[in-house]
Amino acid sequence: MPCVLSGPVLQVVAAYQITHPGVEVQTLVEKPMAMLSKVPGAQGGAAVAITTGELEMQSLIADGVVVASDVETIALNTYGIALVAAAEGVPSVARLENVAAPEVARIYVEDPAKSSLGDRTEQSLRQLGLWEIVAPKVVHPQADAMLLGGLVAGEADLAFVFQGCWSDESGGDSTVPKTLRVIGQLPADTYRPIEYKAAPLMGAAEAGPAREFVDFLLSPQGREALSEAGLKPSPSR
Repeated sequence: MPCVLSGPVLQVVAAYQITHPGVEVQTLVEKPMAMLSKVPGAQGGAAVAITTGELEMQSLIADGVVVASDVETIALNTYGIALVAAAEGVPSVARLENVAAPEVARIYVEDPAKSSLGDRTEQSLRQLGLWEIVAPKVVHPQADAMLLGGLVAGEADLAFVFQGCWSDESGGDSTVPKTLRVIGQLPADTYRPIEYKAAPLMGAAEAGPAREFVDFLLSPQGREALSEAGLKPSPSR
């Protein structure tokens, strides 16, 4: 599962194990883009892929590791998308509109063709009339790149990330690190909600438990756990 979902999914796993005391669930947290390159080679027991969006799940379907008919929408993204900079970087940038500043040369945006975060960032910036300004400055980071570390190191001037994603690169602390500065957040009404997807992987040694876990995510108990974790569960089937 992607890092932005680690907290909520761990809460759901705890709820699942209460009702399935004989089942042990192990979680693997990975950045969304990096996860796509690792899942096709996954081996072993029961396995479920949870993605932050339809683009990531479509990639797994295209790789032949997930069956399209097995994919379920478990929740809608409630995380905002923030524009961040290094604490001492580009001081002239105080709000979103300042991305046009001449000293802003490189902006991290995940590839909109592969990443739901990147796709929604582009969608929002187009709505705000800023995409034509941002596009020439966009740099697509490597799948396993630590974006915030790259900002501090001067590899980019700005980055669009999920609100609160700094906690995943700072040991889980939700406080914004002193090395970073949050400039602003994209208006939620300028991009479509991101649908979190889940599906059992093809060839899992224990396909039954994998399917049961996905079904639990859609059950009243699973939906309650997702809601308590701060997500908006998908409508009941």
